[in-house]
Amino acid sequence: MFKDTDILQKLFVNVTHKGVVKNKSVDNLDINSTIFLKNKYLYLYGEGASYYLQARQSMAESKKELDDLEEEVLIKFLSDKLNNLRLVSLGSANATKETNALLKLDSDKCLPFTFIPVDVSASLIQLAVLYFYQSFNGKTYAKIKPIIGDIWDLQNHKIELFPDESNNNSAIEKVFTVFTLLGSTISNYKESELFSTIIKLMNTDDFLVLGCDIIFDKNRIDQENDIYEKYSTLGNIQFMLNPLNYIPKFRGYIERFDKYFRLDKKSSIVTSYQRERYNQLTDVASSICYAPLLELPKEIIEEEIQADRVKMSVAQSTKYSYISLIRFFEEFKDESNGITHKFEIDNEYTKNRPTAACIVLKKIIETSESDLDKKLRTHMVALKDKESSTPNNINFATKFLATKGLDHEIKKCICKVVERHQVGVDLPYMILNIMEQK
Repeated sequence: MFKDTDILQKLFVNVTHKGVVKNKSVDNLDINSTIFLKNKYLYLYGEGASYYLQARQSMAESKKELDDLEEEVLIKFLSDKLNNLRLVSLGSANATKETNALLKLDSDKCLPFTFIPVDVSASLIQLAVLYFYQSFNGKTYAKIKPIIGDIWDLQNHKIELFPDESNNNSAIEKVFTVFTLLGSTISNYKESELFSTIIKLMNTDDFLVLGCDIIFDKNRIDQENDIYEKYSTLGNIQFMLNPLNYIPKFRGYIERFDKYFRLDKKSSIVTSYQRERYNQLTDVASSICYAPLLELPKEIIEEEIQADRVKMSVAQSTKYSYISLIRFFEEFKDESNGITHKFEIDNEYTKNRPTAACIVLKKIIETSESDLDKKLRTHMVALKDKESSTPNNINFATKFLATKGLDHEIKKCICKVVERHQVGVDLPYMILNIMEQK
């Protein structure tokens, strides 16, 4: 188990004034206008875990359709993949859905698998481990490797996540890796930022199972009112305000929420008609965002503020148009070093209900040939055809034509050698000679 996430540091990085970090000092945080608390994981620190469980319980009935659908899809999708399965739960909380699915699949199969719950809350990770051990009752083939950290930190720990990948022993049986992002966690972030991070964690042919709330078939005004009523409970507001308990000037006010805080209902529901704020919250068209906008008296913040009350924007939750969300994943791509990382939707397992969807995605990559690659390929074909080429040159050209991924500097060197018409010399030796002169 590693803990690389400095929660308090990230808390104050994300408490900002008009998007600009003012001060990271706990005791001297300068907040003097609109306050933004942007990342969901911040709300799980300390008592936040308890607030989260209380808020989750208060919405249990409205979340039942999503919970049932996620478990149903997980069981169906993993039914023939349990042997050497590595299941990585991103934002696992207490991980009851994944554990329940694994338990139902396990039965008497006794197949080895590893469950990796990842959450920023140590308290929730402890609950996840406890529930897992109680469920599997000491079965040695059922392993759990908990990680305390957020999704953005995992990229630095891929060796701990995937130790088998650093082992070149081909005799080791392949591990089947599945990531989960359940409970509509997707809706708490800007989607492109979240999935650009997740897709880098995944290897080619890894799968991601995600669940989210979708907009049901009702009058849009009714939908907005339903969303507001569902999320504006006192327990949910306490959960979202929890980070402020760690800022001295807010201590004591959170407990007297009704006296000092006022929820702006009209501004808390954001649709595509409010284009600027909508685009800050979501990349998926035709969605409805619940982004609570609270007002509090200036006496809590700074005396010199002219306005009587100060606005505070807290965590968001987006309800998606199913068609638009599918289109988002069809069009999503993350490009780096000439490689395009994309998702492929697995239509066999992807399901939706009136208020919930569970989507199964497979990571694929596409390589695009750069101008240098095209130029080099032309040279290699010509080099291979020349009668004056040495055997080493021919072998080198043949190897290049059969493989990809040569270092950029080596490609440039090859081009230089060939363009100088020095095709009769030992090409690999010439390349090393040029690189030594750089």
